[in-house]
Amino acid sequence: MRQFDWKRFRMMLLWTYGNNKGNLLRMGIVMTIAFFLCEEFMAGVMFVNSGYGDFDFVGGIMLSFCVMMGLTCFNFGASTMFACTRHRRQATAFLMHPASNMEKYLSRWIYVTVGWGVVITLAFFAADCIRMMFNTVMGWSPTSSILSMLAAGPMFHDPGLMWFISSLPADTVANIVLMVTAMMWTHSFYILGSAFFRRHAFLLTTIVLMFIQMALAMTAATVDYEDPSIAMVVTARYTAAVFILVLTIFNYWASYRLFIRTNVINNKWINI
Repeated sequence: MRQFDWKRFRMMLLWTYGNNKGNLLRMGIVMTIAFFLCEEFMAGVMFVNSGYGDFDFVGGIMLSFCVMMGLTCFNFGASTMFACTRHRRQATAFLMHPASNMEKYLSRWIYVTVGWGVVITLAFFAADCIRMMFNTVMGWSPTSSILSMLAAGPMFHDPGLMWFISSLPADTVANIVLMVTAMMWTHSFYILGSAFFRRHAFLLTTIVLMFIQMALAMTAATVDYEDPSIAMVVTARYTAAVFILVLTIFNYWASYRLFIRTNVINNKWINI
């Protein structure tokens, strides 16, 4: 097994970027259009039709829908992590690269995580700027950015944002930590799905994820909940967050093990 080499890893990163910059550009254009349409639609529903309401509320709704759309696209990017092994020519070029398996894996992980994350963020701000210019020309409202609308709310005024963060209840902070770890696990699960399914990875992984969620919901419905204290709730949520982190690490490990077993000629739907 080859040892990790930073120079070779840097060359692998450049090779990955050079072969996928067209995909990033196309996805950036598509996401910019999608964010623009989402912002305009939500602004029309929440602001124009209801008159001149609270800008911070409208901005929060627009941002919420954009975040959901961005996370969906982010997970779709994770499901394409091993798309370069789907076709024989691409798989041959990728697998025959002189970089080690770990260097190839990390370069693809950076591509679907950092690369897609940066493109989605830039697409959001580009769409916001286009919406402001478009609404200004058309004479529609709002003509300010989403972030400035949020800044107009009471959260960013006296006593200030830091006071708001520090005053969050312990169970709310635990909920935020649990939600972040759940998003990390979901992203790693789509990476595992990309390594496991050779065709339609995003669709099939989403179906499996839906079955997992239904199973968890039915299991939770059978549990007889008592009236727990706040300390018990916080402890349980942090424990769940640690457990989810362990599952996230397992997903990465399993996806790597499946990746190193990838063959150029494989007509099966799954990579085992």
